[in-house]
Amino acid sequence: MKDLAPHLTRRRLLIEGFFSKEVNEETIRDYFAKIANTLELKGAGDAIVTKGSVGTDNQGYGAGVQFVDFGILLNSWTSTRFFSISFCSRKLFDEKKVIEATREFFGTYKIESMTF
Repeated sequence: MKDLAPHLTRRRLLIEGFFSKEVNEETIRDYFAKIANTLELKGAGDAIVTKGSVGTDNQGYGAGVQFVDFGILLNSWTSTRFFSISFCSRKLFDEKKVIEATREFFGTYKIESMTF
């Protein structure tokens, strides 16, 4: 992908994996707080957390939270215990810290990530 705005600093990280920890609205809010503490993020808005329909392929959660210069989107699938989390920042950050914090928090037993 061509960098259309090389004069602007931004970083994106995608993490996907399988979790062993029970995921619910409280768990997701706690995860957002952990990442905020890990990266010393400021100015969090209220997280939006929605639950998918029971008995469908969308069973799980979708959630997002915005900080100053940083946003997180999380999707989880309850039946397969899978998550996909996107991070978007207008500044550089230590993606290794985020990956490790995610692995530890969710008890992730298989994880992949990509920075771009």
